[in-house]
Amino acid sequence: MSNFLILLARIDQAKAELDAMRPLDRELENRILQKFRLWWTYHSNAIEGNKLTQGETEMFLMEGLTAKGKPLKDHLDLRGHSNAVNYLLAFIRGNEKPLTEAEIRKLHEVLLVEAYQVPVITPDGLPAEKTIALGQYKTQPNHVRTPTGETHYYASPADTPIKMQELVDWQRAEFGNKKLHPVEIAARFHHEFTAIHPFDDGNGRMARLLMNLLLMQHGYPPVVIRLQERDDYLMALRQADLGNKEAFLTFIAGKVADSLDLFLRAASGEEIHEPTDLEKEIALLKLGLQHIEEPQVLTQELQKQLFEASLDPLFLEIKRHLLPLCDLFEESLVFITGDHGNAHVVKGINKKFEILTAKSFPKPAWEIDKVIFNLKVVFELNTFKKGKFDTFDSSLTLNFDFASLKYSIDSKAQKSPLPIQRFYQEQLTKDEITAIAQQVARFFLDAIREKTTS
Repeated sequence: MSNFLILLARIDQAKAELDAMRPLDRELENRILQKFRLWWTYHSNAIEGNKLTQGETEMFLMEGLTAKGKPLKDHLDLRGHSNAVNYLLAFIRGNEKPLTEAEIRKLHEVLLVEAYQVPVITPDGLPAEKTIALGQYKTQPNHVRTPTGETHYYASPADTPIKMQELVDWQRAEFGNKKLHPVEIAARFHHEFTAIHPFDDGNGRMARLLMNLLLMQHGYPPVVIRLQERDDYLMALRQADLGNKEAFLTFIAGKVADSLDLFLRAASGEEIHEPTDLEKEIALLKLGLQHIEEPQVLTQELQKQLFEASLDPLFLEIKRHLLPLCDLFEESLVFITGDHGNAHVVKGINKKFEILTAKSFPKPAWEIDKVIFNLKVVFELNTFKKGKFDTFDSSLTLNFDFASLKYSIDSKAQKSPLPIQRFYQEQLTKDEITAIAQQVARFFLDAIREKTTS
C-alpha cells in the first residue's frame, strides 16, 4: 500500500473520531481555529518571503502592534491574509454554495488589500515597474526562472480564463460524484491552481487558501504548511509539475493528518502548540511503522499453534532425514528437557523417545497445560555398530527459547541456517524447515565420516 493510501486511512479514522465529537462547543472551536489562523497566516506569508517573525505576527494580528523596522508591505500582507481567512470562514458558514470564479477573484481582492507596484524586467531586458491588479486575472505572462536557470512556464494570459473555468468545474464535478477522496481533490486543485498561476501576485497564498476552503467545506481542519517545510513543499510541487502527482498528494495528506491530530487533541482539552522537530520525527517514525503488525504476546494457545504449524513439522522432517542413519547405531534417542509453569512455579519437562518407534515427537512437550519457557531437544545416536571401526556416540542439541514476544532456535550445527528468531505470528517456512533438518542430519553424517575415513 502506498504512503498516500496509508495516510488517507489515517485521515478517515481521525475524521471519524472528530465527527463523533461534534458539535464542538462554539467557544472551544473558536479558540482552536484562532490558533490555526495565526499559524496559517504566519507560515503562508513567511513561505513567500514575509520578514515578520511568528511573535511579531501574533502581536500585530492580536494587538495591532507593528514591528519596528519591518516593511509596511509585510504588515499589509498579514492583515490581508487574516481578512481573507475571515472571508473564507464566512463563505463556508454562510451558505453551501460551491466555489466559483467570482468568489476566487473576490478572495484575491481581499488578500492583497490594495494595488501596489513591483519591479519587473521587460521583454527587452529593461527594468520597469508593474501594477498588481486586485481580483483580476493576469494580462501579461508571469513565467519564472528556476534555480537551475530554466524558465518555468505558467498558463498564458489568453488561456487563463478557460483553464480557471475548467478547474472550478472539475472540482465541483469531483465533489459531486464522490469518486476521489476530498483530500485528493483539494490537493489536486492546489497544484493545478499554481500551474495556471492566474494572478499577477499572491498565487501561492491563494492556492493554500482555496485548498483549505475546499477542505473545511467538507469537515476537515485547515492545512498549515510551515516555513521549515518550504523546501519539501516546493519540491513536491515541482515533482507534480513533472508528472509525479503522488509526491504532492502524499505531502498534503500528511499535513491534513497532522491538522486532524492537533484538532482532536485540542477538542479533547489538551493545550496544543506548534509541533517541535522532535515531535515531527516521532510522528514520521510512527507513520512508517503503522502498517507493520504488532507482535503477539506469548500465550499457551499461541505456543500450541506454533508447535502445530512449525515445530512439529520440523521434528518430523528431522526424523525423516535421520532414519537412514539410525540403523548404523545400536540406539537412537531424542531427549527433551525444559521448564514450564508460571512466574511462581517452574517445573521441569523430561521426556525420552526412540527415533525409530516414536510416531510423532516431541508432541507431549506442549500437551501440558502450561506455557513452556524453554526446551532442549537432544538427538543422540549411540554405539556405532559397524565392527571394523571403533564404536562411538554422537549427539546434537537444538535449543528453543520462548520469550514474551519472540521465539528462537539455535544449535551448534555448522553451516546451519540457525540461529533463527521470529515473532510468534511468523511461522517457519517449508524451506527453513527443510534446511534445519538437513543440517541436523549433516552434522551426524560429518561425524560418521570423520570416524570412518581416518
